[in-house]
Amino acid sequence: MLAREDMQEPLLYLASALSPEWLVAGRNVKVKQAPTDYGPVSYTLDATEEGATLKFEAQWLKAPAGLRFHIPWFVELRSTAADGKAVDVRNRVIELPSGVREVRFQWTRKGDTELSYRKGSNAMWIAIGKSSAARRSRTLTVDGFSQSNGRFFRCQTSGRRHRPSRGECSLFR
Repeated sequence: MLAREDMQEPLLYLASALSPEWLVAGRNVKVKQAPTDYGPVSYTLDATEEGATLKFEAQWLKAPAGLRFHIPWFVELRSTAADGKAVDVRNRVIELPSGVREVRFQWTRKGDTELSYRKGSNAMWIAIGKSSAARRSRTLTVDGFSQSNGRFFRCQTSGRRHRPSRGECSLFR
């Protein structure tokens, strides 16, 4: 999951399922205008040798009480700062204010990260029946539906050998 809401608390969760292949230095994960109950959100997570930088933007209809960013399972976090201030981590989750703009992570990758979401992505890609031309272009498209606002959205990733280098979500009108 790249973004999901919890209306009970009310919180917005970010990056709760990232692949090790997505966060190789020089690559990024990008979410653009993903529909949530709180309003559309966009973020870019740029990976570096030392960690990553998250740049967050939202058009809140009603801001959540906060954001929760999940530290990927394949890294050891050394430090993190949100808008220049140190942030605590509990159970591999960082609590952030809804007005945050930038989060800097310093981490190191764990030794063995062979497990990835690539097999699942390939299976999903074939299951949604993209044309052979789309398979050659190495584009994975996932369509979804936001139950809260009744709108459909599409997320796409593209890259060599099914290794996403960017992803975008957009609403269907």
